[in-house]
Amino acid sequence: MNRIESLQAVVRRWSSTRRPVRGKCSWVLAVALNLALVAHASAAALPAAQTCTAAKLVAATKALVCRARQENKQILGGSADLARCATKLDSDFAKAEARASGACPTTGDVAAVGALVVDTEASTLTSLLASSAVTSRQKFCVTQKNLAAAKYVQCIGAAGVRRLATKPDPTGQYTSEYAHCQTLMFETFTRREKSGVCPTTGDAYPLSYFVTPVGTYLPGAIFPDGTHAPKFPTLFSAILVGADLRGSTMSTNASYALFTDADLTGATLTQATLFDSFLDGTNLSNTQFNFANARNANFTGANLTGANLNATDVTGADLTGVVWSGTKCGDGSSSASNGSSPESCCGHFPIGAPAACSP
Repeated sequence: MNRIESLQAVVRRWSSTRRPVRGKCSWVLAVALNLALVAHASAAALPAAQTCTAAKLVAATKALVCRARQENKQILGGSADLARCATKLDSDFAKAEARASGACPTTGDVAAVGALVVDTEASTLTSLLASSAVTSRQKFCVTQKNLAAAKYVQCIGAAGVRRLATKPDPTGQYTSEYAHCQTLMFETFTRREKSGVCPTTGDAYPLSYFVTPVGTYLPGAIFPDGTHAPKFPTLFSAILVGADLRGSTMSTNASYALFTDADLTGATLTQATLFDSFLDGTNLSNTQFNFANARNANFTGANLTGANLNATDVTGADLTGVVWSGTKCGDGSSSASNGSSPESCCGHFPIGAPAACSP
């Protein structure tokens, strides 16, 4: 599966498996500051591939905000020009690829990203019970929460772009920026829900995870951290195809994330949640997985040389064609000395058996 097919698979998976979740000034200032900093980051001496990745992420988040604004017009009785958003996304991706002169990590991916944007906005409106909003006050609440969710995505996307261009992040600056974006969204939701007319309440937190993928579209990303790993607060459904994440610390929720062909050499995924994530073709040499939840994850063709899978839950996972070499298995044994022939960890995962495992 190539990178574009992998991304399209994510979009199809979203459409078939995701379920709705239930339960002005600050935004203007934050977005203005973010865009200014993104412009500064883009102007930095980034490689062409990185510049392309950053430009596409910005374009994707802008497309979601555009679509949210147009859908809001329709909810309030006006007419929506959704084609405008799609046209702008097409144009932005084309410009990014043209400027990179063939250096973009992915090309021809605008249709898949556009589908992700459309699905995210449609699912957000479903989660907010937009169709049940009858009165003008109910509709106003839905539109404000819808726009807040989209701006949150734009905010974390801007933080992600800065992570591509800045120095190592030992103090977790990215995490702080992410938390700030989330706070702005939560404040808007809380303020609107105080009216008592919103179709849904208490849904800010789950929805913030639900819309994250558009704001973490970073195929081929390279983070300039050296020995200091990028401290991502969440990678839920993140798209990091082919990303360079060597030495990263990601003990977080990476369920449904797409790491296909990425390089996670020496990464720390201790106690991370990797449920139903794609790690196929990924370089996981010397990666620390101990006590991670990798249920139903796809490790097809991954390189697990020297990796530590002690106490990792791989129930239902696909470990077909994995490279085992000095790998610490789920039961604490070594693939090199546990009697397996050829060398393997298959049969050495006491917490739960993978769906497939070879050699």
